[in-house]
Amino acid sequence: MRWAKYLERRIARASLLRGMGGRRTSPKQRLVRLGYGLVFVACCGVAAINAGVRVAGGAQVFIYSPFYLREKAHALAALALHGPAHLFGACDGAPNKHVRAAAKKYRVPVALAEAVAHHESTFNSHAISHAGAMGLMQIMPDTAEHLDLGDPFDPEENAEAGVRYLKWLLRRYDGDTRRAVAAYNLGPYAVPKQGVLRLPAETRLYTERVLARAEPKKEPTSPPAPGNTAGPGRGRGSAAPRR
Repeated sequence: MRWAKYLERRIARASLLRGMGGRRTSPKQRLVRLGYGLVFVACCGVAAINAGVRVAGGAQVFIYSPFYLREKAHALAALALHGPAHLFGACDGAPNKHVRAAAKKYRVPVALAEAVAHHESTFNSHAISHAGAMGLMQIMPDTAEHLDLGDPFDPEENAEAGVRYLKWLLRRYDGDTRRAVAAYNLGPYAVPKQGVLRLPAETRLYTERVLARAEPKKEPTSPPAPGNTAGPGRGRGSAAPRR
């Protein structure tokens, strides 16, 4: 009823203006209004994509961000196909076991693979980044297509594809872990194989954190007992022979 009354008022107003000799809307004004309408529709679409990434993927992204829209839309579509029952819950209570299994399969250091997965998604198999990276190992849509990844939000499939990609990077950089980890974040063709390694601040911080987490923790050594200053072979069990 409200819309009907609104239309009646608009029609009556237009008739009144025509009767009073009012000017009609020019083609230029109509084009401007059409442009405003298209901008409004585009903003609604951008907001819908970013809101979906924030709610379903857990990313901190500006609601009207125009960046990576294609990747984020691809990620949301893949998440929807993953299954309505799994949209807001993890598929597996221990997704890190898939990372360990894939690391052993492809002979990648388990600690390194787990460090990458932890820093990428904190083992959230449904994570979507602000750039549209997907799943446990945060694989971009183009990379997922290259790796023939079927369901990027299945933790087992994602872990296998991500670790396989990490293995390829380690081979590409001849076992240089620092360059391989940097390339996982920045892209394989943005990190040189040799020479000076100049990285953006974000990638440099990412690399340092991953490598620090991947390094084996050293057990603290206990200080020697008070009064026991004997060197090797001079401890309590090997006293010097008496004269």
